[in-house]
Amino acid sequence: MRWFAVIALLVGCVPSAVKPEAAAPLAVHEVAWNPGHVDVGVVSAVAESGDLLVLFGDKGASVFVGGALVATDASVTTWRTAGTLPAPDGSGTWIVGVDGKGTLHRIRARTSLEPVSARFGLGATPIRALGAIGGLRHAFLLEGSVAICEGPQLTRFDGAFATMAAGGETLAELFDRGVRVGGKGGDRTYALEGARLLAVDPTGKTWVATDQALYGDEGDRLKLRYVGERIDALAPAADGAWLTDGTALVKVGAQGFSRGFRASARSRLAPAPNGDVWMLGEGAPLRLSLGADTWPSAVYQRVCAKCHAKNGFDLASEAAWKAKKALLRKRVIDDQDMPPAGTPMSPEDRAVVEAWTR
Repeated sequence: MRWFAVIALLVGCVPSAVKPEAAAPLAVHEVAWNPGHVDVGVVSAVAESGDLLVLFGDKGASVFVGGALVATDASVTTWRTAGTLPAPDGSGTWIVGVDGKGTLHRIRARTSLEPVSARFGLGATPIRALGAIGGLRHAFLLEGSVAICEGPQLTRFDGAFATMAAGGETLAELFDRGVRVGGKGGDRTYALEGARLLAVDPTGKTWVATDQALYGDEGDRLKLRYVGERIDALAPAADGAWLTDGTALVKVGAQGFSRGFRASARSRLAPAPNGDVWMLGEGAPLRLSLGADTWPSAVYQRVCAKCHAKNGFDLASEAAWKAKKALLRKRVIDDQDMPPAGTPMSPEDRAVVEAWTR
């Protein structure tokens, strides 16, 4: 398939009279992804696969497994983007990052960076963005073209694309007149004045934003889904899109949208495989999950993390707390020999654990 064949041109603009439904309050909570409070510096990009999490920032590539830091490779400290790609030989999934010069690196053996641009036939050509588009097909945004790598075959399509996004079996690119989308439903081009941000969710649905409006691709048109004041960041969600509108975080899905949680206007967003969203920028990275916090994660962070992030007794997730619920009740509430002497626990925190373990 020639992914970039243009078969339709639909003219679009922001219809000022159209306003989406009123926003519902957005309920999110912070996920305790870094129970040891490791300083990872200023993080530019993040990628994860299974229990492996890698943060790419000014301290290098920080590798976490199961919530614990296992390695840091500080040989590269500037990064453009990161993600996951199928290994070219089909032997699993690679976590990869693109450094400030445009070179592609993978995390090798969960410990170190390995340059791999040549493995995809790209040589020294700088990469600006990347994505997987089904099977062993990889897409790379280069200067003046998009390269599709499928096994040993590399095909380039010329074009002055501003950015690129991929998800499912869909590949989309922004250019100076709008957005081009290729996938199972055929290839199509939409004109959209002021289009500047692009995302493709795991189902293959394309999302494109101007300064104030978010549109979703309906297969024959771009449908207006959200109107705000200033959209600064956009990322795919499991069933829609995340965006920041000024200092508000917004989740747009099939049933409408919700907004809340104060965000920095300079935050960057990155998706997590389970539908969570990462907020990157100033300060420590935040991982946010939909819904109310249903386990004592704040107590864990304050009281338990400094020991349990290192001693192998996992308490860094709701699943871990549920699996050890009876033991937690006995040690923290009945016997009160945990936390150990020298680690203070307030009556309020103990009451939270007591209520949760009933």
